[in-house]
Amino acid sequence: GLRTGIEEHLPQPARQPEVPYFEFAALDNVVVRLKKSAKAYDELYARFAAGSIKLGAAQRKELDELLRGIEQTLTDSRGLPGRDWYRHLIYAPGTLTGYGAKTLPGVREGIEQDRFEEASRYIPITASVLRAYCDRLDRAAAVLKRADTGAAPPKGASVPGAPRLAHGPELVKSSPSGGSGTSKA
Repeated sequence: GLRTGIEEHLPQPARQPEVPYFEFAALDNVVVRLKKSAKAYDELYARFAAGSIKLGAAQRKELDELLRGIEQTLTDSRGLPGRDWYRHLIYAPGTLTGYGAKTLPGVREGIEQDRFEEASRYIPITASVLRAYCDRLDRAAAVLKRADTGAAPPKGASVPGAPRLAHGPELVKSSPSGGSGTSKA
């Protein structure tokens, strides 16, 4: 028939690379934490908005400083693969979609574009920025909770401000004495 012989003139389709196993535990764990942190904050904030939690001037300032720029905790100075100028690790314009947003772009685009080592490298980096976000949100919830119970801040509590991210899964946290130390997050 007509098909005989045509196959030998057509190029063979390219084989898809074998997809490796990805260790998503760091992202899975931080998503569970994010849900808990967001729920706790949302519940306390709803009570604050309804007027049942009152903040003094110092508490309001502390809460404002914690929430101001909280989204910056979702960035990493290394940026995204192939576009280090774009540093947000939760959403970004896609490399192949123009302005269409991609979520978790370092991980997702690595997988979608068969750049598996890159995807594996960005799983813990993305989890790290989400942990920093949760840390900040938990601190904001603690301000509201203290105001709700009338408790004083814990002795030696740091002055509010953003946790500074080290590169990778470590966070640099201010010590009560004002210095900094590195600890595994």
